[in-house]
Amino acid sequence: LHEIFKSMLKRQEDKIDPVRSTFGKIEKDEIDMDEKTVYIEDYLKNHKKFSFRKLLEKQSSKMEIIVTFLVILELMKIGKIGIAQEDIFGDIMITSKEAV
Repeated sequence: LHEIFKSMLKRQEDKIDPVRSTFGKIEKDEIDMDEKTVYIEDYLKNHKKFSFRKLLEKQSSKMEIIVTFLVILELMKIGKIGIAQEDIFGDIMITSKEAV
């Protein structure tokens, strides 16, 4: 029994990735989509037309960029903004469709 137990422990040790096991814990970055929507709607009030790239440059983390992108898609879907891109890989311009 002791040998079987040792061999089972050895198998468990072999399953542990020596590189990834030293990384530690990954902290999740919490970004509230409703707060980001309010932020972008306020940004729209001050900037009737702006560059999508410039908006993303103001974000501080990868998760914040993703949430910003999702909010832009939602605002486009509900008709609050218009999006135009003149060239392939060119800058995307966002325009407010809200009345002043």
